[in-house]
Amino acid sequence: MVTAKLIAQNDPSAYEWWHPAPEPKTAIDWLHPPLAKLTQALSLNILGVHSFGWRFSSALFGVGVIGLVYALARKLRLSEEVSLLAAFLASLDGLLLGMSRIAMNDIHVTFFILLTLWTYLHWKQKPSLQRALLVGLSAGAAAASKWSGIFVVLPLFSDQILALLAQKIQRQKITWRAFAQLCASLLVLIPTIYLLSYGQMFLQGHDWDHFRELHQQIWWYQTNLDATHPYQSTPLQWVLNLRPVYTYTNSAGVGKIQNMYIEGNPLLFWIGIATILWTVSTFIIWILNWFQLTIEASRISNKKSLTTFQTKIARLQKENQDLTLLLFVLAAYLSPWILWTFSPRIMFFYHYCPAVPLLTILTSYWLVKLWKVASWGKYVVGLAVAAIFITFVLFYPNWTGIAVDSQWSKLYFALSTWQ
Repeated sequence: MVTAKLIAQNDPSAYEWWHPAPEPKTAIDWLHPPLAKLTQALSLNILGVHSFGWRFSSALFGVGVIGLVYALARKLRLSEEVSLLAAFLASLDGLLLGMSRIAMNDIHVTFFILLTLWTYLHWKQKPSLQRALLVGLSAGAAAASKWSGIFVVLPLFSDQILALLAQKIQRQKITWRAFAQLCASLLVLIPTIYLLSYGQMFLQGHDWDHFRELHQQIWWYQTNLDATHPYQSTPLQWVLNLRPVYTYTNSAGVGKIQNMYIEGNPLLFWIGIATILWTVSTFIIWILNWFQLTIEASRISNKKSLTTFQTKIARLQKENQDLTLLLFVLAAYLSPWILWTFSPRIMFFYHYCPAVPLLTILTSYWLVKLWKVASWGKYVVGLAVAAIFITFVLFYPNWTGIAVDSQWSKLYFALSTWQ
């Protein structure tokens, strides 16, 4: 918040690492690229320097994230039911909610990561230079919001490599031109947008030497920080929703408690883990079936066996279409956070924020599929969605700082790591 105020005032200290905190218990955030802070500064200049003004940008991007969850699911050619359910589940998550209410970068980078995935699928449907440029612009905005935004290129390139291999195996014409345009767009526009995000800094009189030294300071901090924090966590704890971030407390009177935690919806996260495992096991089963058919193909001796084999191949190819889609979503889910496992610095739960929208898409896909299996599937899915919603209602005060009876703390701190 203080950094956004400095940027709104065109104060050069927003880009200088040597200044003390301008306000008690704050710090100037020069550690991240400034695009998110620029949007917050614009909000302050338009709406005024107050809590609504500095939170509006995050709230706006948070709403955008929900919309993009729906749009991305539809662009993946998932059904209307899956898309609506994914957006609904995303709206029930405490991590996305919490990051949409405070002036931090994470909801902004989450928005631009989802936008990059959407523009990539848009390009993939009908490759063109104009659509490739949109992918580069979106990825550049993600990187200019937070360094981890660059991870979004991982699912893009992995998907392209698989597509090129499929074209090679099927002896189709390889679309090298479209692939080259996409690569060129990403290689040119990501650094360009990143540099442009520092436009205010250069206009203030800072030169390239300052830019280089600033990034040396950022790199040194990110790779050499040996500090600890009571609410630091690991990527495994993020996935399991074991260690939220405690951000606010206030005396609410006798027998009352008023806290604010950045925390995921426990049931959504835990059901999501099951759908991740379901996706991986589905892929393993598909591979085993493919090997089995390969062996059967070598033993075909009559026309009847050939017909049966062709039927099995057709079924397996249909399953492969869904599997290709799921693997893309799975790669997109893993890419924003999996590399954090190699980070030498302390980490926090909110680093997991960009992965949650992809988790809701995977979860919704399998829930809708289960709904259609049999009547018992409808009961299971109905109970699961209702339980996620009830959990949201129960935990909402703990995520937003609403004063409740202190007895509720037994629920909010049911796990010792939640406190």
